Amino acid sequence: MIRLRWRALTTACVLFLLWSVVWTSHVTAEEDKSEGGPPLVAMEFDDVDIRVFIKFISTLTGKNFVLDNDVKGTINLVSPSRVSPEEAYRVFESVLEVYGFTTIPSGPIVKIVPLRTAKDRGVETLVAPGMPLAGPQDNMVTQIIPLKHANADDLQKVLTPLVSKTSVIAADSKSNTLIVTDVHSNIRRLMEILREIDVSGVENTTSVIELEHASAEDLADKLRLLMEGERKTRPAGKQGEEEVFKVLAVDRINALVVFANKDDTEEIKRLVARLDRPTPSGKDNIHVLYLKNAVAEDIANVLTQFRDQAKTAGAGQATGDRPKAPTISADVVISPDKATNSLVIRSSPQEFKELTRIIEKLDIQRAMVYVEGLVMEVNTDKALRLGVEWHAGNDFDNQSAFWFGGNTAGSAGALGTIFSGLQSSTPVFALPGGLALGVIGRQLTYGGISFPSYSALINAIKSDTDFNILSTPQILTTDNEEAEVRVAQNIPYQTRLDQGTEVTSRAISTFEYKDVGVNLKVTPQINQDRFVRMQIEQEVRSVVRDSTVDSAGNVILAPVTNVRSAKTTVIVKDGETVVLGGLIQDTERGDETRVPCLGSIPVIGWAFKTTSQRREKINLLVFLTPHIIENTEEARAVYQQKEREIKDSLIRQKALQGPGAKLLNDEKPRGALPETPDSSESGNTETPSGTPE
Repeated sequence: MIRLRWRALTTACVLFLLWSVVWTSHVTAEEDKSEGGPPLVAMEFDDVDIRVFIKFISTLTGKNFVLDNDVKGTINLVSPSRVSPEEAYRVFESVLEVYGFTTIPSGPIVKIVPLRTAKDRGVETLVAPGMPLAGPQDNMVTQIIPLKHANADDLQKVLTPLVSKTSVIAADSKSNTLIVTDVHSNIRRLMEILREIDVSGVENTTSVIELEHASAEDLADKLRLLMEGERKTRPAGKQGEEEVFKVLAVDRINALVVFANKDDTEEIKRLVARLDRPTPSGKDNIHVLYLKNAVAEDIANVLTQFRDQAKTAGAGQATGDRPKAPTISADVVISPDKATNSLVIRSSPQEFKELTRIIEKLDIQRAMVYVEGLVMEVNTDKALRLGVEWHAGNDFDNQSAFWFGGNTAGSAGALGTIFSGLQSSTPVFALPGGLALGVIGRQLTYGGISFPSYSALINAIKSDTDFNILSTPQILTTDNEEAEVRVAQNIPYQTRLDQGTEVTSRAISTFEYKDVGVNLKVTPQINQDRFVRMQIEQEVRSVVRDSTVDSAGNVILAPVTNVRSAKTTVIVKDGETVVLGGLIQDTERGDETRVPCLGSIPVIGWAFKTTSQRREKINLLVFLTPHIIENTEEARAVYQQKEREIKDSLIRQKALQGPGAKLLNDEKPRGALPETPDSSESGNTETPSGTPE
């Protein structure tokens, strides 16, 4: 006996410890004393056993619960705000209702049973004199609803589809009373419907009309408008009688609940029979809409996002505060067809009408922007070279040679320019640039190389450079669309060199080609007052050196390039020019070549050395001019302007060729722009080849 008691005590302790672990790991309940009111609690339960949850509510409210054997499972509850014990108990009843259970008060205890068996367990009975609304709780109750005007048997048929399978609606014809067993929240919804239906009328009846094709909500709105208009045209005698007419839409079963007198009910049934028909051919729910200007894929994406956002916004509202359903429902399907630039839409005729109105505002002809560009490099390059170069030599039986003097007597310097001409297969005597004074002796040959036996040269040269126009890109693009102009060369880069093998002695090179030149990207956006906002990306690449020599003496195609780029956003008025500048490269270099010792002697040393100085400043300027084109007149004006510029350029080019050159009006070069329709000249113009244009 003692052993049995000890075992029972041990089991109870283990269960208590397990309950404590579950409590501390899964339940968070913080109490807070409100000022002068009951304590507030914040509840948060994550996969907690439902019996632990019931124990928590019992401790909080002081209620005694009796649990059915089928009350099992886990629950999840998130309550970020603190609530009072009374509110916590209502939350408790809602949680039980969600998980298929309900409470049945019975004296000092509360029974917790499954919903499916609650109606057989003696639930609480409420009487509703004057039809007050039931409370917001979610426990199972039986509500007695006496009716004043409507027929109980008729309403039983109407309300039965609106309750769950575990609920019961009974009608007592003698007392004209409805008896409903359901959770509090559902009974509240039913009583709201009854409050609209159970009103005074002239022999009013309630009917349920099920629909096959039409939408219950749309048809209910149309019937209300029709019946209200019909009543205004009735004779004065009938119009003075008190008549009540109600049409409610039940979307869940797609049916209409009609509360009206017999004549109105029959009229409504006849109207419904005529309106509840399949959509005629050509007016069905599949529509094809061809676009004129916009891209079908873009319009489809916009409308789909609008539909999804409207659906999310509607779902986020509380049931009582939910706004009117969005014009575009979640059932609408929009598919673009790229081949025909059209939209295939599946929707109701009302929704398609709304979609058509939206698409007409989006499918408009957008303005275009003609962008003129000028990429110019301003190069301030100043170089000065001054010095004396000389050498002397003798030929000793073609075995060896003796040299004396010559600070740059090789491939470099002013003498190198002369030697290069003598060593070529077709020797050409070439003097260096600038002022050159000196003497050159007879030609000697050593090692297959020809050179003068003696030479002396005094050289002085100064050079200045100005500016260089790299590119004049011009492009026409649509508003808010990116345009790109690329003028470049495809330069090979040697990425791999495989030496010869036993099979072949030739080296195999692998190349990668990259673009080197001018690249301009611009995205114009037309604002108010004909201002253009342009996103600009400008890049200029130039080759500094074509190749290099590796350690083995092999020439490798590894070009070295300069990259100058700018990325910015500017706002400029239509027809005005904006300049992007400031990309400056400033280099200064000085070289001196001299004969050791002799070149260091004051004054005399100038005869044995050469000095050069070079200073270079490079500034890259980008000029951009946007022209807005909104109609054909503006497009024609831009065309005529560019035509005049080309003609003027060709005239100046002809004038530079000599006084005997013919002007453009006598003979149009091949490739020139054609005359505009308003040109003063008429007739065909022939190209130099005689082909009429």
